[in-house]
Parts: sequence; C-alpha cells; structure tokens
Amino acid sequence: MTVDKLVTAIEQKDYREVASILSNDKDKWTKEEAQGLLDYMTAQKIDVIYELDHIAQSSKKQGSSRIKKSESTDRNREGG
Repeated sequence: MTVDKLVTAIEQKDYREVASILSNDKDKWTKEEAQGLLDYMTAQKIDVIYELDHIAQSSKKQGSSRIKKSESTDRNREGG
C-alpha cells in the first residue's frame, strides 16, 4: 500500500523515496521539495505519520461501508 511505503520512507528520512511516491506523470517532486514539505509540516507541529495513519484508517472504514451498502442494495433488488 502506498501509505505504508510513504510512512516507511518518512520514518527512514528517505526523501528521495518520499519524492518518488508524491510524484506523478505531470508533477515530479525533488528530494529537496519532499524534505522541505516534511520540514514545514514538522515546524507547524503536524505529525505527518499520525495524519497519514488516520487517513488510511478512514479510507479502510469507508471502503468497507461501501461494500456493506452495496451488498444491502443487492439483497433488496433480489427481494431479500
């Protein structure tokens, strides 16, 4: 999972990997930009790893609730 890779890279201060994870076809991050972002967030007293974990947990919960909702809808269609 990308969030796990990002957390690991942040914990290891592997800014090159952080930059790679944040990059896409249109927007390429440099190692220095990734480090600058993390330094800024730290200076603002933002616990990046905590926030990423919180986002990942929320995403998992939303995904499972979507599945349950979908199953419920399918049962209603079947008359059940």
